[in-house]
Amino acid sequence: MFSLAETLTNIICLEREIPNYSTNPMPVLQGWKPQDYADCIHLMEDYVWNATDPLKEIRIDGWPSLLGLGSVCRRQLHGPDGLIAVLNTVDKHLPPHVKLHLFGVKSQAVEALKEHPRIQSVDSMAWNLAARWSAFKNKIPKTQTMLAGHLQEWVERQRTRAHSPQLALC
Repeated sequence: MFSLAETLTNIICLEREIPNYSTNPMPVLQGWKPQDYADCIHLMEDYVWNATDPLKEIRIDGWPSLLGLGSVCRRQLHGPDGLIAVLNTVDKHLPPHVKLHLFGVKSQAVEALKEHPRIQSVDSMAWNLAARWSAFKNKIPKTQTMLAGHLQEWVERQRTRAHSPQLALC
């Protein structure tokens, strides 16, 4: 089990482990239906990356190498509005160099999408929920040590599922 200091050190080390990792704010695509995400991409193109007045002051030169994909925690993997459909749509509309960080990924999605070329990293708060339920059921305090242990266990389970050197777990 990692101590809190070791956990923080591991988080800081993400800069070295994840290509293009940045502490700058990450633009995030949002939506529900696949077309919503495509519309979000086009809005970013029109108003940020190809900005004209009145947004010139926030113009960014070109697409970043990493975009977030707004929370997918309540999304099914399959179906017309499923995560795979969203990824297929996003893939058609983004420049080839842009990778994705998926927020709130379920374990089944990690396994199913481990080889997807757009996905660079994923995260989840499932470990935190498990820690809270464990503390509640066992009538014990939810400590930093307990949280760190649940986080470490989650990361190891996802690494086993992913078997993918390209996928970073945050």
